[in-house]
Amino acid sequence: EKVQLDTICFNATISNCAKGGEWEKSLQLSSVMAKSKTAIGTITFNALLSACRKAGDWEKTLQLLHLPPRTGSKLASDIISLSTAISACEGEWEKALLIFNIISNGKVLPGTITFSSAISACTTGSAWQKASQAFSEMSRSDVQWDAIAFNATISACEKS
Repeated sequence: EKVQLDTICFNATISNCAKGGEWEKSLQLSSVMAKSKTAIGTITFNALLSACRKAGDWEKTLQLLHLPPRTGSKLASDIISLSTAISACEGEWEKALLIFNIISNGKVLPGTITFSSAISACTTGSAWQKASQAFSEMSRSDVQWDAIAFNATISACEKS
């Protein structure tokens, strides 16, 4: 019996490739999906972004984030996509904050993970003032801070 490859099968395989450090295979699978006219949705998109982030390839992550939607696909950046992109930019705090500002000024409200990712990016980039500002904004926004955000802010200030 032939197995029908659908979006769910592809998403699971892409996610497993990412977990195994095979981000290139994840990208290849997305091409196979497109050729087979399998729907590429937000879950697929986020899995691809995550694969690139886990590989430490912030440039590829940002390239994917800026891809135009394919005909017939439902590619759309959501808060998970944008938070993943911020997280991929650790050490590139200016890029991380650029994405964070797009979120803050847009229709999507940043959450705990988004703030924590931005603060962590500032920490690895030695931008303690920006980390502190993001933490303050987090508190003003009534977003529940977590240990990651708190410790990253302390770590950023410690490195100053």
